[in-house]
Amino acid sequence: MNPGVSNPLFLGLDLSTQSFKCVVLDESLTLIHEESVVYSCELSGYRTTDGFHKSGNVVTSPVAMWIEAVDLMLSKLKNTVSLSSVVGIGGCAQQHGTVYTAPSIQSSLSSLDPALPMHPQLGELFAVADSPIWMDNSTEELCEEMEKRVGGPEKLASLTGSKAHCRFSIHQIHKVVKAGGWDGVERVLLVSNFLASLLTGDYVTPELSDASGMNLLDIKKKEWDSELATFYGFDVRKKLGVPGPAQDGMPISRYLVERYSFPTTCRVSRFVGDNPATLIGLNLASTDIALSLGTSDVVIRSGDSLSPSPETHTFCHPLHPLSHYMEILCYKNASLVREELKEKYCEGSWKEYEKILKEIKTDLVAAYFPQPEILPFGVTGSHSNGSDDLFTNPPKHIITSITEGQFLAKANHCSPPPTRVVVVGGGSSNTSLLSLIANIFAAPVYRDETTNVAALGAAYLGAMVAGKEVQERQSWELVAEPEEGRKEEWRRKREEYKVLESTF
Repeated sequence: MNPGVSNPLFLGLDLSTQSFKCVVLDESLTLIHEESVVYSCELSGYRTTDGFHKSGNVVTSPVAMWIEAVDLMLSKLKNTVSLSSVVGIGGCAQQHGTVYTAPSIQSSLSSLDPALPMHPQLGELFAVADSPIWMDNSTEELCEEMEKRVGGPEKLASLTGSKAHCRFSIHQIHKVVKAGGWDGVERVLLVSNFLASLLTGDYVTPELSDASGMNLLDIKKKEWDSELATFYGFDVRKKLGVPGPAQDGMPISRYLVERYSFPTTCRVSRFVGDNPATLIGLNLASTDIALSLGTSDVVIRSGDSLSPSPETHTFCHPLHPLSHYMEILCYKNASLVREELKEKYCEGSWKEYEKILKEIKTDLVAAYFPQPEILPFGVTGSHSNGSDDLFTNPPKHIITSITEGQFLAKANHCSPPPTRVVVVGGGSSNTSLLSLIANIFAAPVYRDETTNVAALGAAYLGAMVAGKEVQERQSWELVAEPEEGRKEEWRRKREEYKVLESTF
């Protein structure tokens, strides 16, 4: 580690869908400070809803907003943290999103004026002003075309770790190509290595676990697949660069040294996706699952075996990409559905929502997908085991049945069943929800003490590239256990949900 800096600090950055977050760790890896920038509140001029624009199936976020969020975050940190003591920076970002730079940006990145923020110097230097993000569902035809070309979803999953998904990066890249914008693109970046490039002042290539979420990386060989890369007669690899491991350390930019007083010896990791960062932050055993309750709900587990399936996502492990893997189940209709129920039936009160979940028992089994779902793929609308429309039922039963349905689906899709469930994300503060999860999974539920686990995992990466040894960590609190005497009731409900799901 840097011997010239006393009391060294490590930063972990998380450029997520709704906000930009940062955690600061001291030399003992103790969390000493957290900071955030909420796009819709602090950068309201971009007129986003929860950090994105939506028009039909097209969902994007302004690249300029992300750059301005970085400016704002660094300004906040400068006033609260000794940035001259930061010796390592790690980062993560929402997965699958793509950023398309114009030819002049590389020279601009390396010659930023430290007297000015980044945003006015870089904000217009992008071939595509609004980046497609993980919620985009506009590339279905391109996905079908790729799966047909390679021999079906099973073969594509075996090759890349996942079947074709609209949000996966290669399909978004092909959409730009079909729109005729490819010639004006110098480089294609994932959101993670876009953020890293801002901090290093030069292009950073994708990290292997995040590159696994593109339908482009050969999951076994750890390199871009040549057939997929040349799908439309030209080679996308030339504008992506060679993917590499997260622990590669790079120097911080001259701009950040001069404007914010970072030490010249500060190292920046290759940034990862938010789900891989969550895995780093939690240090799961192979029999555990992490359940991230955020804008999307995500189930994460890891191991040393490779068994890709069209129903799951298999990525390279962010710390052991050559020998281990992580498996992800992703659900788009998650916290925004729970928020809709809270607003519509609970007068905007989470307290009332929790009370209903705790008190109301129902035989109604239901599912509600206002947006096309990821798993099961493409399903929309409302579904129930009742004879009438779901929304003609009593409101309290609607709330309970839809919420239960969200987690019955996850338990049914999760095989083998976990011995422990570790919850993270904003929903982990909902005690009634945690009790529900314990009952449905028939396993104890633990909550990590850190709210921003992805940012914490990123900070560990920052410590690693600065030469700090990061010991295994499990700071979990037992928050819920399965209720005695209800095991058979929940087994029956899981089976009833399987029957319902077969009708979608």
